[in-house]
Amino acid sequence: MSEPDDLLFTVDQIATVSTAMRVALGLPPKHVDVAHFVAMISDEIEHLRAAGWDDAGIADFVRETTGEPLRQEALAEFYVKPEHRGRR
Repeated sequence: MSEPDDLLFTVDQIATVSTAMRVALGLPPKHVDVAHFVAMISDEIEHLRAAGWDDAGIADFVRETTGEPLRQEALAEFYVKPEHRGRR
């Protein structure tokens, strides 16, 4: 039985499966650098900015959520504008 063409997965599902596969294979966790991280969350950054958040607040939120320091300047440097984001 084939899957429907409109089958969608959440980012959380993708992360869960990827992590489980890596554990099953005995591989270490996958990491991305700051540029790729900011690119991956650019859609959310756009929405937070539209809701009145500044980059300092967003960087603090990332630090509080991940435990990793993120310079607010990295948000401006690596943010990907909507017209340059890949859509599927």
